Amino acid sequence: KHKREVYEPVVPDMQMGFIHNNVDCIGCRACEIACKDKNGLPAGPRFRRVMYIEGGKFPDVYAYKVNMSCNHCAEPACLPTCPTGAIFKRKKDG
Repeated sequence: KHKREVYEPVVPDMQMGFIHNNVDCIGCRACEIACKDKNGLPAGPRFRRVMYIEGGKFPDVYAYKVNMSCNHCAEPACLPTCPTGAIFKRKKDG
């Protein structure tokens, strides 16, 4: 059996996460590129993803973005690169 390891946060009493406002996101994927660059990831894997979900039949169609990230960076590279400010962190709780 594989034994699970207990996760120990980098800063124990501080939440490390950030918010993505899907309404303000324009889907430019600058956050994906900045994250890959900061973390030195090769072609392929990404820690942050902006995915598009589309469906329905005309005239009842829908489309929306789903932004997924690890939310663990103390200084996320995706934050300052977002041109609309859709990604942000609050100072009081990470």
